[in-house]
Amino acid sequence: MGLRTLAGAAERNLELTRASIAEGHEFVSYHYRWLDHLAIPEDQERTRIRPAFQIFTSLVGIQNHGFSTAARFTGYVIDCFDTLCAARAHYPRRVTRAIHDRIGSRRGRVPSVVRCRKHAPSRVKVWIATGRDIAEH
Repeated sequence: MGLRTLAGAAERNLELTRASIAEGHEFVSYHYRWLDHLAIPEDQERTRIRPAFQIFTSLVGIQNHGFSTAARFTGYVIDCFDTLCAARAHYPRRVTRAIHDRIGSRRGRVPSVVRCRKHAPSRVKVWIATGRDIAEH
């Protein structure tokens, strides 16, 4: 499971961080603490994010690699989706997938998000729904 946390929180809760890694979880994070990165240039954002990568590496011996290209992002999301679809033959369930605005709002990622969105209905018995659709179902 991907755990969303900040590097600063992981650093302050070392026992929980190491236990999570030991159980096979990965960290889905790229910040030390919450800062609004949406309106800053990419090079400045990378400078702010670098300490979080270093902290995760030093605390748990791994580095959060993130997605360096749109193609990696698209492939990863589609592969996850296809894997969940294959698993439902044995374990039927509802799955919710959300794309964090920090990922989906980057202009370079918009085509990837669109490709992923178009891929989902190609599978059998996939319902793309809003929160309201689900509530009214």
